[in-house]
This record gives sequence, structure tokens and C-alpha cells, in this order.
Amino acid sequence: MKLTICDSQLMVRRIAVACFVFAAVLAVPASAEAAEWLTIDGVKHQAGVPAAAENGAWKWDGKDALELNGYSGGVISAGGKLEITCVGENSLACSEGTDGILVVYNGEGGEASALTIKGPGSLSATTGGQVGAIQAEGDVIVSGQT
Repeated sequence: MKLTICDSQLMVRRIAVACFVFAAVLAVPASAEAAEWLTIDGVKHQAGVPAAAENGAWKWDGKDALELNGYSGGVISAGGKLEITCVGENSLACSEGTDGILVVYNGEGGEASALTIKGPGSLSATTGGQVGAIQAEGDVIVSGQT
């Protein structure tokens, strides 16, 4: 998997993400629930209701599995646990002041959040300003081909 972040402050972000992940690992319980909701490219989807783009660029199982296959869009966010599988080339281009991918605590009871990005494809995230390209209030795992 190829992961690229296009930003002039790449090193600062890498250090900040590493510190955030380390602190989150120490502070968050090990288990995480499925996503309560998913927002992709400005549209919010509720848990239990699978959704997909008409062009096939993404599909969500209504739980915690999101597949990107040629996605070229905006912000992806979720409450709870999210596992993104990248197939083909995927990209996020986010406006000034917005995160690329953000996974926050589950609103129902504050269960831990977790973000996994995996697969044979690639994911490029471009953000503007002082925000993170990839953030989670819990564990962040990136795996796959490089």
C-alpha cells in the first residue's frame, strides 16, 4: 500500500501523529465498537444501513468496513471503529481547515475509536492549514503493500 500526504509540514505532522497515537494507545481501552455513523464526501450514513457510491468508488457495510476503489473526494469521518480497505488509487482533497480522515469516539457510551487502513491499493490525502490528514481518537493501524 502506498500512503502519501502532500503538505509542506509533513515532518511536523508525522511527529504529531506519532505522539497522538502513542498517547491514545496508553489512554484508550483495547476494544472498539463498529462505527455508529460514517460521513463520506459530506453525506452522513447511519450504522446498520449499508451504503455505496453510484460510481462504485466506495462502499460501506453499515458496520465498520469501508472499501475505497478509485475514490477521489473529500473528508471521511466516522464515530467508533472504521476499517478502510484501499483497492486501486484513491485520493482525498480536503479544503482549508478540514481533516482528511477522522475517527472519533463512539457517541453512545464513549467506546474507543480505531482506524485501520489496509489493502493493495494506495491512498493520498491532501489537507490545508493546521489539520491532520489522518486522525483517530484511538489506535491507527496502516498495513498492506508499500
